[in-house]
Amino acid sequence: MSDRIHVIFSSTNKNFLYNCEIPISMLPRNGERIRLSIPGHSDIRCYVEDMEWQYAELEKRIDISIVARIKMLQED
Repeated sequence: MSDRIHVIFSSTNKNFLYNCEIPISMLPRNGERIRLSIPGHSDIRCYVEDMEWQYAELEKRIDISIVARIKMLQED
């Protein structure tokens, strides 16, 4: 098993969607405040409202990702 997981960050209060892969050890939890550092953009401070596992079968293999619903607080 890989030590990284695909995460989709989706904002509940602004038009924002970001797909990335992060180490499982850095996976945020519900209720945490985090800072997203996106290459070529300002850092985004946000609050993790909800995390949901997502499964899909692609070409006879299971693809696992997480959808993280966030509330954007501030852009640096």
